[in-house]
Amino acid sequence: MTRENYRLYSKWDATADGQYKNNRNTTARECKKLPPPNADEQCDEFPFAATWEGSGAGNGNYSLKYVPGTDNSKAGAALAAFYKAQRVLHTDAFQVRIT
Repeated sequence: MTRENYRLYSKWDATADGQYKNNRNTTARECKKLPPPNADEQCDEFPFAATWEGSGAGNGNYSLKYVPGTDNSKAGAALAAFYKAQRVLHTDAFQVRIT
């Protein structure tokens, strides 16, 4: 399955910053409704907070799950490296393939 995502660079302007913060705030609020995590877990979201389609988009089309914190940190670093290596800029489209 693939879907289009659009890069959100929060430092671009006030609109982008507001959407990024809304994504983060929505994720934090909704994660509190999930069963308590293990001590080493963090709540993660898809689509990524750094996309216009994140949890704060208002359409309810997102997923949350507690994952090991080290895995979450590695995934965030890999996403940042992907953005840089592929030169994915603010509002650029990209696809995520689940394999």
